[in-house]
Amino acid sequence: MFDISFSDGLAIAAIALTIVLLVLDKAGKLRGPILFVLLGVAFAMLIPLSIGNVWVSHAHGAVRVFRAMIGCCAIAMGYSLISLWISTGEAIPEVGSAPSPKQLVSLRQLFENDWPNLAGYYTVGAIEVSSFNDSKVVFTVPIAWRLNGDFVARSKFLAFFLEPKISAADALRACMAIADSYSQFIASSDSRVEIAGQSPDDTSATYLRDMVFSKRIFIYYENPDFSLEQKGSIESLYKSKGLSVQFRDATYSWSHRDDHGPLRHNPLVPNSVLLPDAHLYPGLKITAKNLSQR
Repeated sequence: MFDISFSDGLAIAAIALTIVLLVLDKAGKLRGPILFVLLGVAFAMLIPLSIGNVWVSHAHGAVRVFRAMIGCCAIAMGYSLISLWISTGEAIPEVGSAPSPKQLVSLRQLFENDWPNLAGYYTVGAIEVSSFNDSKVVFTVPIAWRLNGDFVARSKFLAFFLEPKISAADALRACMAIADSYSQFIASSDSRVEIAGQSPDDTSATYLRDMVFSKRIFIYYENPDFSLEQKGSIESLYKSKGLSVQFRDATYSWSHRDDHGPLRHNPLVPNSVLLPDAHLYPGLKITAKNLSQR
């Protein structure tokens, strides 16, 4: 029958404790300072074996001290590596557990960061709409909007953002008003800012105001009460006016939660000039003048 000494028993208990702590850590059941405190306890439980084993006890004088130090240092290094693995490793998810939620990008962020290859103008304002019940009753709906220009295709288009707190009925009226007054937004941009772009092979600059309007209008709005029937009526209205409308809602932000490009560090401020990513169009020179400050 094996004779297990006190130091051997402590060592076996320390190894068992260490294994249990590793399993609990990787399962995500035990984290934080308490985990490292318990690892320290397991380390301390191995000290009697490291200084009282046969290899150390049979030596004498300085050699014995040296061997004891080697044993302690070896154990300390081992537990240091275990601590490092714990602090940097990822937890093993439980079977059947839901994945941790990712930081979703908002529809507003996508509106401000879409089309990084295009120059444009951004601001906020309001559009006047009339009540369904009484056309004489007029009120305003706040909107953010941007005019985007493609210097390669020499065309431009509009994009609008409606806050989700705006009711579906008011959003419907705002979309109808945009179809009737979209040219006012283009004229507003032309009066406030002068944006020009010139490629290395161009002999003259192309101005945003001179680009052909593509008749495309993007509307960002994620109120779930905005029904398919309402969207269909807006699409028919725009089509009758020779326009093309594209709706971007919560489904759009969800589908682009992983594949969106880099986001701006700060939200856009009104009356801003949007510059394209220089890496996308090498050599394209963009100039902008704020006409509203003249």
